[in-house]
Amino acid sequence: MDGASRWTAFTRIVLPLSAPGLASVSIFSFVFSWNEYLYALMLTNFNAITMPVYIAGQNTQRGVEWWYISALAITAVLPVIIVGLLLERFITRGLVAGAIKG
Repeated sequence: MDGASRWTAFTRIVLPLSAPGLASVSIFSFVFSWNEYLYALMLTNFNAITMPVYIAGQNTQRGVEWWYISALAITAVLPVIIVGLLLERFITRGLVAGAIKG
């Protein structure tokens, strides 16, 4: 692109080509940070705990309440599924782009 500024070249060439890679990295980093257990267990207090730590601490005097743990697990997994479905087209585009010979 003759005469294009660096910003124009970045937004029209580099960013569209790197969008599938950026989408997959963002999904992986979101999933790893969302499901983080060890650091959250060691570094949080009882006033502010993360969802995996809260789910793991659901043993009561009456025993394990599986229905409550199942509801919490669905609540914890739902945002990850929604983000994955929203960014699915970028991942598919990235996988297919490497297979096309041109």
